Amino acid sequence: MRTSFWIVVLLLATVFYGLFVIKDFRNPITDWGDTDVWEYYGYYFAKNLSFSPLPTLDLVNNQLAYPYGTNQALQDWAVERELFYAFLYRLMGTTGPYLQMYLIVSVLLIAFGVFGLLRPVVGNPKAGLAAGVMAFCNFYAIHKYPGHLAFTALHWTTLSLVTDWLLGRRVWLQQPLTLRFLLVKALFLALVLGQNLGYVAGYALSGFSLTTLFCMGVYLNRRRRVPFRAYISLDPFVYRGQHLLLLTGIVAVAFLYIPLVLQIAAAAKSLQSASLPMGIFWDNPLRLWLPLLPGISPYHLDYQPWLRDSTEGMGPSSPGLFLTALGLIGFFHARNKAVYLPLLVLMGLCLLFHTTRLPTLRIFPWFLFTRVSSRATLIYPVILTLLALSVEWKRLPALLRAGIIALALAETGTAYQAHVAYFNPVAVHQPFYAYMNTVKQTPGEAVLDWPFCALGDNGLGEDLCPFFYQTSGTFALRRFHDKKVMGFFLGRLHPAQIAPFEQANWPCLFMPNNPNLFKATRQRRCFTGTEMQRFADFFAYNDFCGINLYPDLLAPGCEEAFYQRFGRPVAETELRFTGRVVFIPKPDSLRRRLNPALGKRIRLACQEDQAGR
Repeated sequence: MRTSFWIVVLLLATVFYGLFVIKDFRNPITDWGDTDVWEYYGYYFAKNLSFSPLPTLDLVNNQLAYPYGTNQALQDWAVERELFYAFLYRLMGTTGPYLQMYLIVSVLLIAFGVFGLLRPVVGNPKAGLAAGVMAFCNFYAIHKYPGHLAFTALHWTTLSLVTDWLLGRRVWLQQPLTLRFLLVKALFLALVLGQNLGYVAGYALSGFSLTTLFCMGVYLNRRRRVPFRAYISLDPFVYRGQHLLLLTGIVAVAFLYIPLVLQIAAAAKSLQSASLPMGIFWDNPLRLWLPLLPGISPYHLDYQPWLRDSTEGMGPSSPGLFLTALGLIGFFHARNKAVYLPLLVLMGLCLLFHTTRLPTLRIFPWFLFTRVSSRATLIYPVILTLLALSVEWKRLPALLRAGIIALALAETGTAYQAHVAYFNPVAVHQPFYAYMNTVKQTPGEAVLDWPFCALGDNGLGEDLCPFFYQTSGTFALRRFHDKKVMGFFLGRLHPAQIAPFEQANWPCLFMPNNPNLFKATRQRRCFTGTEMQRFADFFAYNDFCGINLYPDLLAPGCEEAFYQRFGRPVAETELRFTGRVVFIPKPDSLRRRLNPALGKRIRLACQEDQAGR
């Protein structure tokens, strides 16, 4: 089949992906829940990135956890994604589908990048099919959109793993390594640093590390018979323009990414301690063999009671039975099985990983904060597809070939149908923008969300976020109103980061009607007179423009108590999970009491609650 045929196929598949996975190209990505964090990261870059002359990110400030402040390093940062969003945000504001555009570019890079890399090695048909599988059949990545969007954009990691395989293959087969290939590999490694730092970039760096060890082992084993120069073919004068372009790209990417990655890593490591809870999410390796078929897939059945694991998300560690089978067949058909050794070792380390019992991945320093084993499912389709390249299709019985094709179509349809049914984009209407503009234009550097949420994804801070589904993403609304906020939802949280909240007695003011943060729906009672007075003092002393009040999260009748104390709201809108939100501007009588130093030290009233917490 001609190259033009595969180009058309991959383009049509990209359109299909946009229609059925991303769906919406008109609104910002928001779900009024923790989905909002992904755009917030880009907004944060737009507000806090400076060049002096190296890029520097302000990570410790009081833009979150106001007025106390906090270190914001422990987030799911992806430097490339944040820079992409920050550029478009500064150019056009917060109303565009910037991350949707980024993801379409990501899928295109995987599809055409894999096709271009593999076509000279395995030919058009295999390269085209491999590109299609890696780009459009990474079902786990599809289901991560948009809630865990950090694990949906995998382009540079995918291409880096493919070039790792090509590198090991060339060394094993004693094929020369050209300068152009080495520069492409170096560029991918630099670009990988722009992907999600906690997981996605780590898989690529681990793959390269293992491939490098493999290549060194091969050379040391053969050095008496094969001189080192046999592995190298420098061609500086053949492709001078391409070499110069690749070198320029490497230098530019390194200048942008490395200072930021090192800064984030250093700031994150400063929070590492034995008291930092990580949580345990472990997947039984047998999930690799679960079929993604209607009625029996992990999307439809809960396999945890049988597999005795503690997993996360949809379809964890299940890349598709058709792909697992093809990978296994490919390994047995492969004439040079050794070329797969680095990727198989990486996959084995991922499958065996347990946060506490067997933290295999922590042999690599970039997996210091890794806690969810299932996220390695992101790279299983890449590894299994590379294994499947060795399948000698004509050697398989006709019935087996038909069964694999039918299984592949059924599993792909099931996975896409599950995502289509699960994900419905949220439209953002003009009244919402009008509300946020009112907050933005009101004098004051911060806004007080009540109730707010101050929580870490490692479970720390639950008593400061009793209404998780309703409030975990409200802090990210600051990308619209541009005010500092009290709440936050960080990827990891250190006990020291919530100590100021606890010392100020904030947990006492949260009185959920259910102790389970996933089931609580509203406060049990209103504030007492003393509690309201100290709350009002905190509001007065700190530089708040007003209160974002969520009436549906208050006990019945409490809404009016806030109006009597602080005045009537001047704006109102509605959010998907929190319900109504009203804005009460700070009255002049309280504005005159501004005293930030005192406001930061104030302790809230902590009255005994007879109902118990």
